[in-house]
Amino acid sequence: MRTLALFLIVSVGVLLTLAPARAAPPATETAAAIDRQLAAGWDKAKVAPARPADDAEFLRRVYLDLAGRIPGVTEARQFLDDKRPDKRERLVEQLLGGPHYANHFANVWRALLLPETTTSLQARFQLPSFQSWLRQHLDKNTPYDQVVRELLTAPLGGQGGARVVGFGADSDPSPTAFFFAKELMPETWRRPRPASSSA
Repeated sequence: MRTLALFLIVSVGVLLTLAPARAAPPATETAAAIDRQLAAGWDKAKVAPARPADDAEFLRRVYLDLAGRIPGVTEARQFLDDKRPDKRERLVEQLLGGPHYANHFANVWRALLLPETTTSLQARFQLPSFQSWLRQHLDKNTPYDQVVRELLTAPLGGQGGARVVGFGADSDPSPTAFFFAKELMPETWRRPRPASSSA
């Protein structure tokens, strides 16, 4: 499953790097288009959507999704006492701009791109530099196509005695751990198909 996820991430990234850049539509238009697609699916399946989440449920979900944690008591009280109609949008923007977002999603993307860190000691040593690289891009809100381009075109050979990949907490942020964890071989990026037995 992780191999499939990695393949999909890299494939979408390659396609995005080849696609011409264009301006994104306003968020309200995107949300309305998504709502129309969902409503069409519900109508086709003859199901009713769940009721909208109340403020407390929304608060818990958005914190878990964007920050990887539940809100503190003070944060919960502030949000629940807020009477502004756009408080949900404000909270999402606040969480996206906060430090917990980058840390949480660096963990999520690292788990998808480097599942080897759970079983490979070498990959575990390279983890800090890769995670720092991911966190930097998330902090800067780097577009996905640029992240994938940098990941796929990372220089693997050192020049002038430069360190190719760092180990441990003192290493420089680098995407090269992705290739070293996969032993620099594209054939290790996918699981081999089992041989079919003829009866």
